[in-house]
Amino acid sequence: MELLGRKEGTVGNENFSYYYIHHLGNILLSLKTNTGDADMYVSETNMIPTYDPDTYDLHSATCGQDVIEISSNFKSPISVGIFGHSAYDESSYTLEIFKNPMEDGEQVSSFLIIEEGNKEGVPEIKVIPKDDKGKLSIKSKTKKKLQNVSAKVSGIFSLFEIIELIFL
Repeated sequence: MELLGRKEGTVGNENFSYYYIHHLGNILLSLKTNTGDADMYVSETNMIPTYDPDTYDLHSATCGQDVIEISSNFKSPISVGIFGHSAYDESSYTLEIFKNPMEDGEQVSSFLIIEEGNKEGVPEIKVIPKDDKGKLSIKSKTKKKLQNVSAKVSGIFSLFEIIELIFL
């Protein structure tokens, strides 16, 4: 599988770190806990998923590596909450996002935006576009999707600012 993005972080006990992922196609989320115990909660409708079952659609809460498959029909952006288990003062983790051709059919070129947020859901945007060969570029399909995604985040950054981030 092709690695689309990676975020490393730490989370305090009984706290959450949040990421918002805009995607095309099927992706696989992999959370590796480096120290402590971190768990992953994912929602396509709730911006702040927690361990409360009413707030998430998918979750993985193991003592090892947590993996969740996201199909292309899952609404974008998806909200990912990383929870630090209460048994540890702090948990460090690596969240990786992979292109996952788990369904038959043509896979669109990979495009991913990862936003970091806090409990209030205020994101900082990081943009990572890739084509099928892993090179940084924007194809016409991706450019069209970027315009659609930028409309959703227009209150945060303009399309120009997002494109500027891509090429920096």
